Amino acid sequence: MRLDITELERGSRLSADVCVIGAGVAGISVTRQLIGSGLRVMLLESGGADYERAIQDLAAGESVGLPYYPLDETRLRLFGGTSVIWGGRIAQMNPIDFEPRT
Repeated sequence: MRLDITELERGSRLSADVCVIGAGVAGISVTRQLIGSGLRVMLLESGGADYERAIQDLAAGESVGLPYYPLDETRLRLFGGTSVIWGGRIAQMNPIDFEPRT
C-alpha cells in the first residue's frame, strides 16, 4: 500500500515493526527482503514519485573532507533515490567487502 502523508488526517498514526528510511536502492532492497517475514514493514521516503525542487532543497548541506559534488545534486529525494541518475556507474566490489568487520 502506498500513502502520501499529506493526504492523511491530522493526528493519524502509522505503526510498524520495522521502519526503513529512504526509498533508494538500499531501502527498497531491504524492504523487499523483509516483506513476507511476518513483520509489519514501513518504507518512508521524503520525496515523491517525481523530482520536486522544493523537496530536493532539503538535501542541501556542506560536505567536509575530500572534495565532492554538491549534496543536493548527488543525493536525490524521490522514490528510487539517486539510482534515477546513475547512468550505469557502479563500483566493483572487492573480497574484503564481503568479510565480517568490527
